[in-house]
Amino acid sequence: MHPHELTLIVPASGFSRRFGAQDKLTAKLAGRPLADYAAALGEAVGFQRKIAVLPDNRGLRAQIFMHRGFEIVINPAPDRGQAFSIHCGALAALARAAKRGTLPNFMVLLGDMPLLPKHHIQNLIAQAEEGVTKTAYQGHSQPPAVFAGRAAQAWRQPPVKALGGGTKNLVPLAPPYGDDVDTPEDLARIEKYLQNQMT
Repeated sequence: MHPHELTLIVPASGFSRRFGAQDKLTAKLAGRPLADYAAALGEAVGFQRKIAVLPDNRGLRAQIFMHRGFEIVINPAPDRGQAFSIHCGALAALARAAKRGTLPNFMVLLGDMPLLPKHHIQNLIAQAEEGVTKTAYQGHSQPPAVFAGRAAQAWRQPPVKALGGGTKNLVPLAPPYGDDVDTPEDLARIEKYLQNQMT
């Protein structure tokens, strides 16, 4: 598979309650908003189309993604969780594929994983098959993940389980590159890691 055959979906409409009162995705990490790491990665890979699923198309979150060439899809019910957010992005991706008469293929990339390397995204795409191809990280299967063919079409209805388990096609990723940010402490730990890498 090639990036030009894929739509990238970044579900970024959640409330991030574990992070506290501040908007996690706009919190600064090494001088940049956290969400900009995912947005810049999506821009660099060369996807056919890039979708960010947001609660609205105003504010800093939207600006971050639009600056990187993303289309904004509105999630009308952010409180319904990550799976519903992906569902909203998938509907837009599937509608475009149907108009073009092409196969529905998309990658889900979360907005809070700032250490993901470009080569891992490229490896996932290169190894993607019909069905689901996920990242294997510290004993778990997780995003980024590619949904191809019928696995992509299944997102017409929001699944009960979003991204955990259930696939044999896994692409390994070494620590700490699959770490995500749930709390301010996570953000501080990754900030320290980035600082050490620069020294």
